[in-house]
Amino acid sequence: MEFISIELCPALTSNFQQPSPASRLTLPFPIWDVLWVDGQSVTTMTFDKRRELLQTVLNPSETISITPLYDDGLQLFLGVKQQGLEGIVQYNSDAPYFLNVRPKDVITKIKAYQYVTCQVSATRKGAFGWGLQLNGKHVGILEFPPHKDILSKFHSQAKRLVRNENKDWIYLEPVVSCQVRFQCFTKDGKLRSPIIEKLVDLTVA
Repeated sequence: MEFISIELCPALTSNFQQPSPASRLTLPFPIWDVLWVDGQSVTTMTFDKRRELLQTVLNPSETISITPLYDDGLQLFLGVKQQGLEGIVQYNSDAPYFLNVRPKDVITKIKAYQYVTCQVSATRKGAFGWGLQLNGKHVGILEFPPHKDILSKFHSQAKRLVRNENKDWIYLEPVVSCQVRFQCFTKDGKLRSPIIEKLVDLTVA
């Protein structure tokens, strides 16, 4: 299965050379469900039955594994939250699989949200967007507008904080703090899907 490997190679050029074996990485591919077997749909089977079938048709290897299941959802959730992961998924083991929909009584995502206090460092012109800072570093863009009361309080101070701007952004003195809820940190240290919960400091000299 060639798609399991990722080759680290330079941009395609006329003198392209095949990368050495040392530059190949193995990408783990976890499997948690099976929907088709030998050209036949098995979506009408319960999740438990599909998992039993998966055990018979898939041979785990270095690159492909079957995702384990856990009975103690609370313990799993607490462990995921402690590691800073995004969350867990709860399945109704007696339900069939529904294509292109996610019924609430069949599959439930439980997010392990994290919270942090950030400073608003910029506002985007046109489409809504606030640049966020944490410890003096840019950590992402707030794409979802907060409650209108938060917007009103923020805009009452923002004009006094402008320090620079370009055609897309207005840059502010990062003195307005807000509590932000987010899913997890990305690999480059950004907040995934940040949402402002409340403003925590509107003190402007």
